[in-house]
Amino acid sequence: MSFDRLIAVDVNLDAASVGRTAFGVPLIMTALATGDYAITAVSVPASTFGIAGDHAAAFKQGEVFRVYGSTGNDRTFTCSIDSTFGAGTTTITVVETIASAVVDGYILEPDFAGFYKLYSYPSEVAADQDFFGVAADVDEICQAFAQNPRPKQIAVGVWGTGHATISEALDDLFEVWRGFYCFAVKDALAASLVATPNTGTASAWAETNKRLLFAGSDNALIPNSAVETTSIAYLAESLALEYTLVFYHPTVAEMAAWSLAAKYFAFNPDSYATIAYCQTLTGVTAQNYNSTQQTNMNTKRANYYTTMGGVGAVGMGYTAASRWLDVRVAADWLGARVHEELMQAFVNASNAGRKIPYTDAGFAILGAKTKGVLQRGEGIGHFVEGSSAVDMPALADIPQADRDARLLRFRFGTQPSGAVQEVEIIGTVSTSFTAS
Repeated sequence: MSFDRLIAVDVNLDAASVGRTAFGVPLIMTALATGDYAITAVSVPASTFGIAGDHAAAFKQGEVFRVYGSTGNDRTFTCSIDSTFGAGTTTITVVETIASAVVDGYILEPDFAGFYKLYSYPSEVAADQDFFGVAADVDEICQAFAQNPRPKQIAVGVWGTGHATISEALDDLFEVWRGFYCFAVKDALAASLVATPNTGTASAWAETNKRLLFAGSDNALIPNSAVETTSIAYLAESLALEYTLVFYHPTVAEMAAWSLAAKYFAFNPDSYATIAYCQTLTGVTAQNYNSTQQTNMNTKRANYYTTMGGVGAVGMGYTAASRWLDVRVAADWLGARVHEELMQAFVNASNAGRKIPYTDAGFAILGAKTKGVLQRGEGIGHFVEGSSAVDMPALADIPQADRDARLLRFRFGTQPSGAVQEVEIIGTVSTSFTAS
């Protein structure tokens, strides 16, 4: 008899996979130089929109575009025929019924119907230069691809003319697509990044939605003043923002914050446990800071780019809440993967005609799934090996109300592995020295 029967493989074509949180696609929000048009006419019976200028080439039959910032027409529409141009207006006829005849709102070209577009190569961004402005604007976006390693993809999101705040723009994008974990904002005023009160800003949105904002600033007060109270570094640190990382650099065009975001998340936390400290950035000029300047930036939890041994190096790797970036990422990775693992367990059981019973045996299934993610995190290097534990209650100890509601409450914990970022050494050179 052969041993073939000892290897059993069962492939179920009906088992759906739950979505997984993505960490490796950084997003940069920017205002479009073209492709974002104010609506100048609406005809409900004819199902047409009008926009100023000749844009007929962009709105061909079958193309899908987005209306936003409108009283009653916010949605995607499909061109029923090729659009036409005449008397200074492009007329776009749509398949769908237009709900409101009020002339307001904006139209985004089909390329940005989802408020964003994905790019894999610098040449693709360059091909869309008209959307972004001049070649220098393309270069700033492409700083992401200059890094080593570089992200496989980046996303460019639209901060539209019809968005009153960057937070509104991010809300619209997030409703359509959630495939990013970190983002930056191109050409943003400081007040759009962090403000007091912190409403409508990118950082307020980041804290609410648990996405990391890499906020760049060239405000010289950050390194040069210990007492200033106006910079985004000071404000973010005062507000203890967990998901906001402020990066000071004197040259805005070098996109230091965006470069760090792109390089850091080229290391997928499913495989790597890295830190921001000492990351070398391509296209960003290292600066020489004296000890007072470094102290000022460290105190405000501002990150910066200097040198170590003559090589460019990021310091220090904080978020504004005095949290090391790698610890914040590891915690979010853990939360996402445990959530996904347990959802998949429920989906698999139900679709196989089973259930996870409200018994000690059922609890053990969920505990084992959780412990598996924790151990995976230990293996990657996010957590201290052997430090993880799941605290699962026994059925007999669960309140009757929770049993009736089919609610299971349990806890887990682990220790972050940390990283060595500072060393003090005492050495001895002596003829009387004896090795221990």
